[in-house]
Amino acid sequence: MPRATLHLVTGGARSGKSRYAERLAYALGGGRVTYIATLAPDDDEMRRRIGRHRAGRPLGWTTVELTADVTSDAARDLVGRAGTDTVLLDCVSGLVTTIVLERAPDETATIDAALAVADALAGAAEAGGKTLIAVTNEVGSGIVPATRLGRLYRDTLGLTNQRLACHADTVTLLAAGLPLPLKGDPPQEPA
Repeated sequence: MPRATLHLVTGGARSGKSRYAERLAYALGGGRVTYIATLAPDDDEMRRRIGRHRAGRPLGWTTVELTADVTSDAARDLVGRAGTDTVLLDCVSGLVTTIVLERAPDETATIDAALAVADALAGAAEAGGKTLIAVTNEVGSGIVPATRLGRLYRDTLGLTNQRLACHADTVTLLAAGLPLPLKGDPPQEPA
């Protein structure tokens, strides 16, 4: 059984994190990768964006969705039952969006649910001997959101990212398309 590993890939919008994570997944799993998609196609622009992401993935990859009813059990099941040793989750930000929208305005329940999902993802990868690559947005470098919901989202995602980083073997920050290792020694991904 391969060694369980959690790679956290973070960065700002359009920093190159998804492209980096996909190359890393391919380097580790080749044509056998389970891709967990977390964004719901709720408008035309989002459907086009999701279509571009799908078109860029290797044909042999299996795609599953986690876009509603995000719970620790659902996350654990998707990773644990993945038919591949390499799992790419893109992205944690989408999971947290769903959690916030399902549980707001209860701040404690929202944060607790997101942290439970982070723990479940890491635990499922370890228990199943999987390599999990989790992509997330770094939202702590911007301005303070003007709305209560925006602040709850930023706080919940920031705390979730911290929890995942604690579990992670490697953490890589993408800035201007360049990978900057923050924790551990990430495997080499192809150019």
